[in-house]
Amino acid sequence: KVPVSIMAKNLWQKERKQIFKELTSQYQNEGYDSKTARRLAKEELQDMLADQNDFIQNIQNDIEEYN
Repeated sequence: KVPVSIMAKNLWQKERKQIFKELTSQYQNEGYDSKTARRLAKEELQDMLADQNDFIQNIQNDIEEYN
């Protein structure tokens, strides 16, 4: 049986890869070469993940304040 934390990590990695592919494709459709498209997609994905992490951290802080 696979631990829940490993399953969650695998799902997170799959989602990240899917978003990266979509962003790369989007940038290529906009006319960027593949190397530039990958770089831009990586930067955008990092920004998205940082925003999500900040959001989660804020929720955790709110929960701790009310407990």
